[in-house]
Amino acid sequence: MNIDFTQLPKSLCDTVSINYTQHHFLVALASGQSVAAFALPPELLKAFADGLPAKMAEYESKFGPISSVGAEAGIQSPIQMD
Repeated sequence: MNIDFTQLPKSLCDTVSINYTQHHFLVALASGQSVAAFALPPELLKAFADGLPAKMAEYESKFGPISSVGAEAGIQSPIQMD
């Protein structure tokens, strides 16, 4: 699928939660008090997980290393900082 990311509505995700059942992985993405939840079959989440390291490496080669320090506590969105 060819997606034009410039045309998609965007929210800053400040919290990610992942859980699972026998048949699906459940991914919840939060932006402040708004939450979007997705149920993904294991095969789709595995394909996502397999593709992520290459995109992370591309990003880091272009913009520098990403620090995960502080990610456990969550990242405040500009909306939460007001």
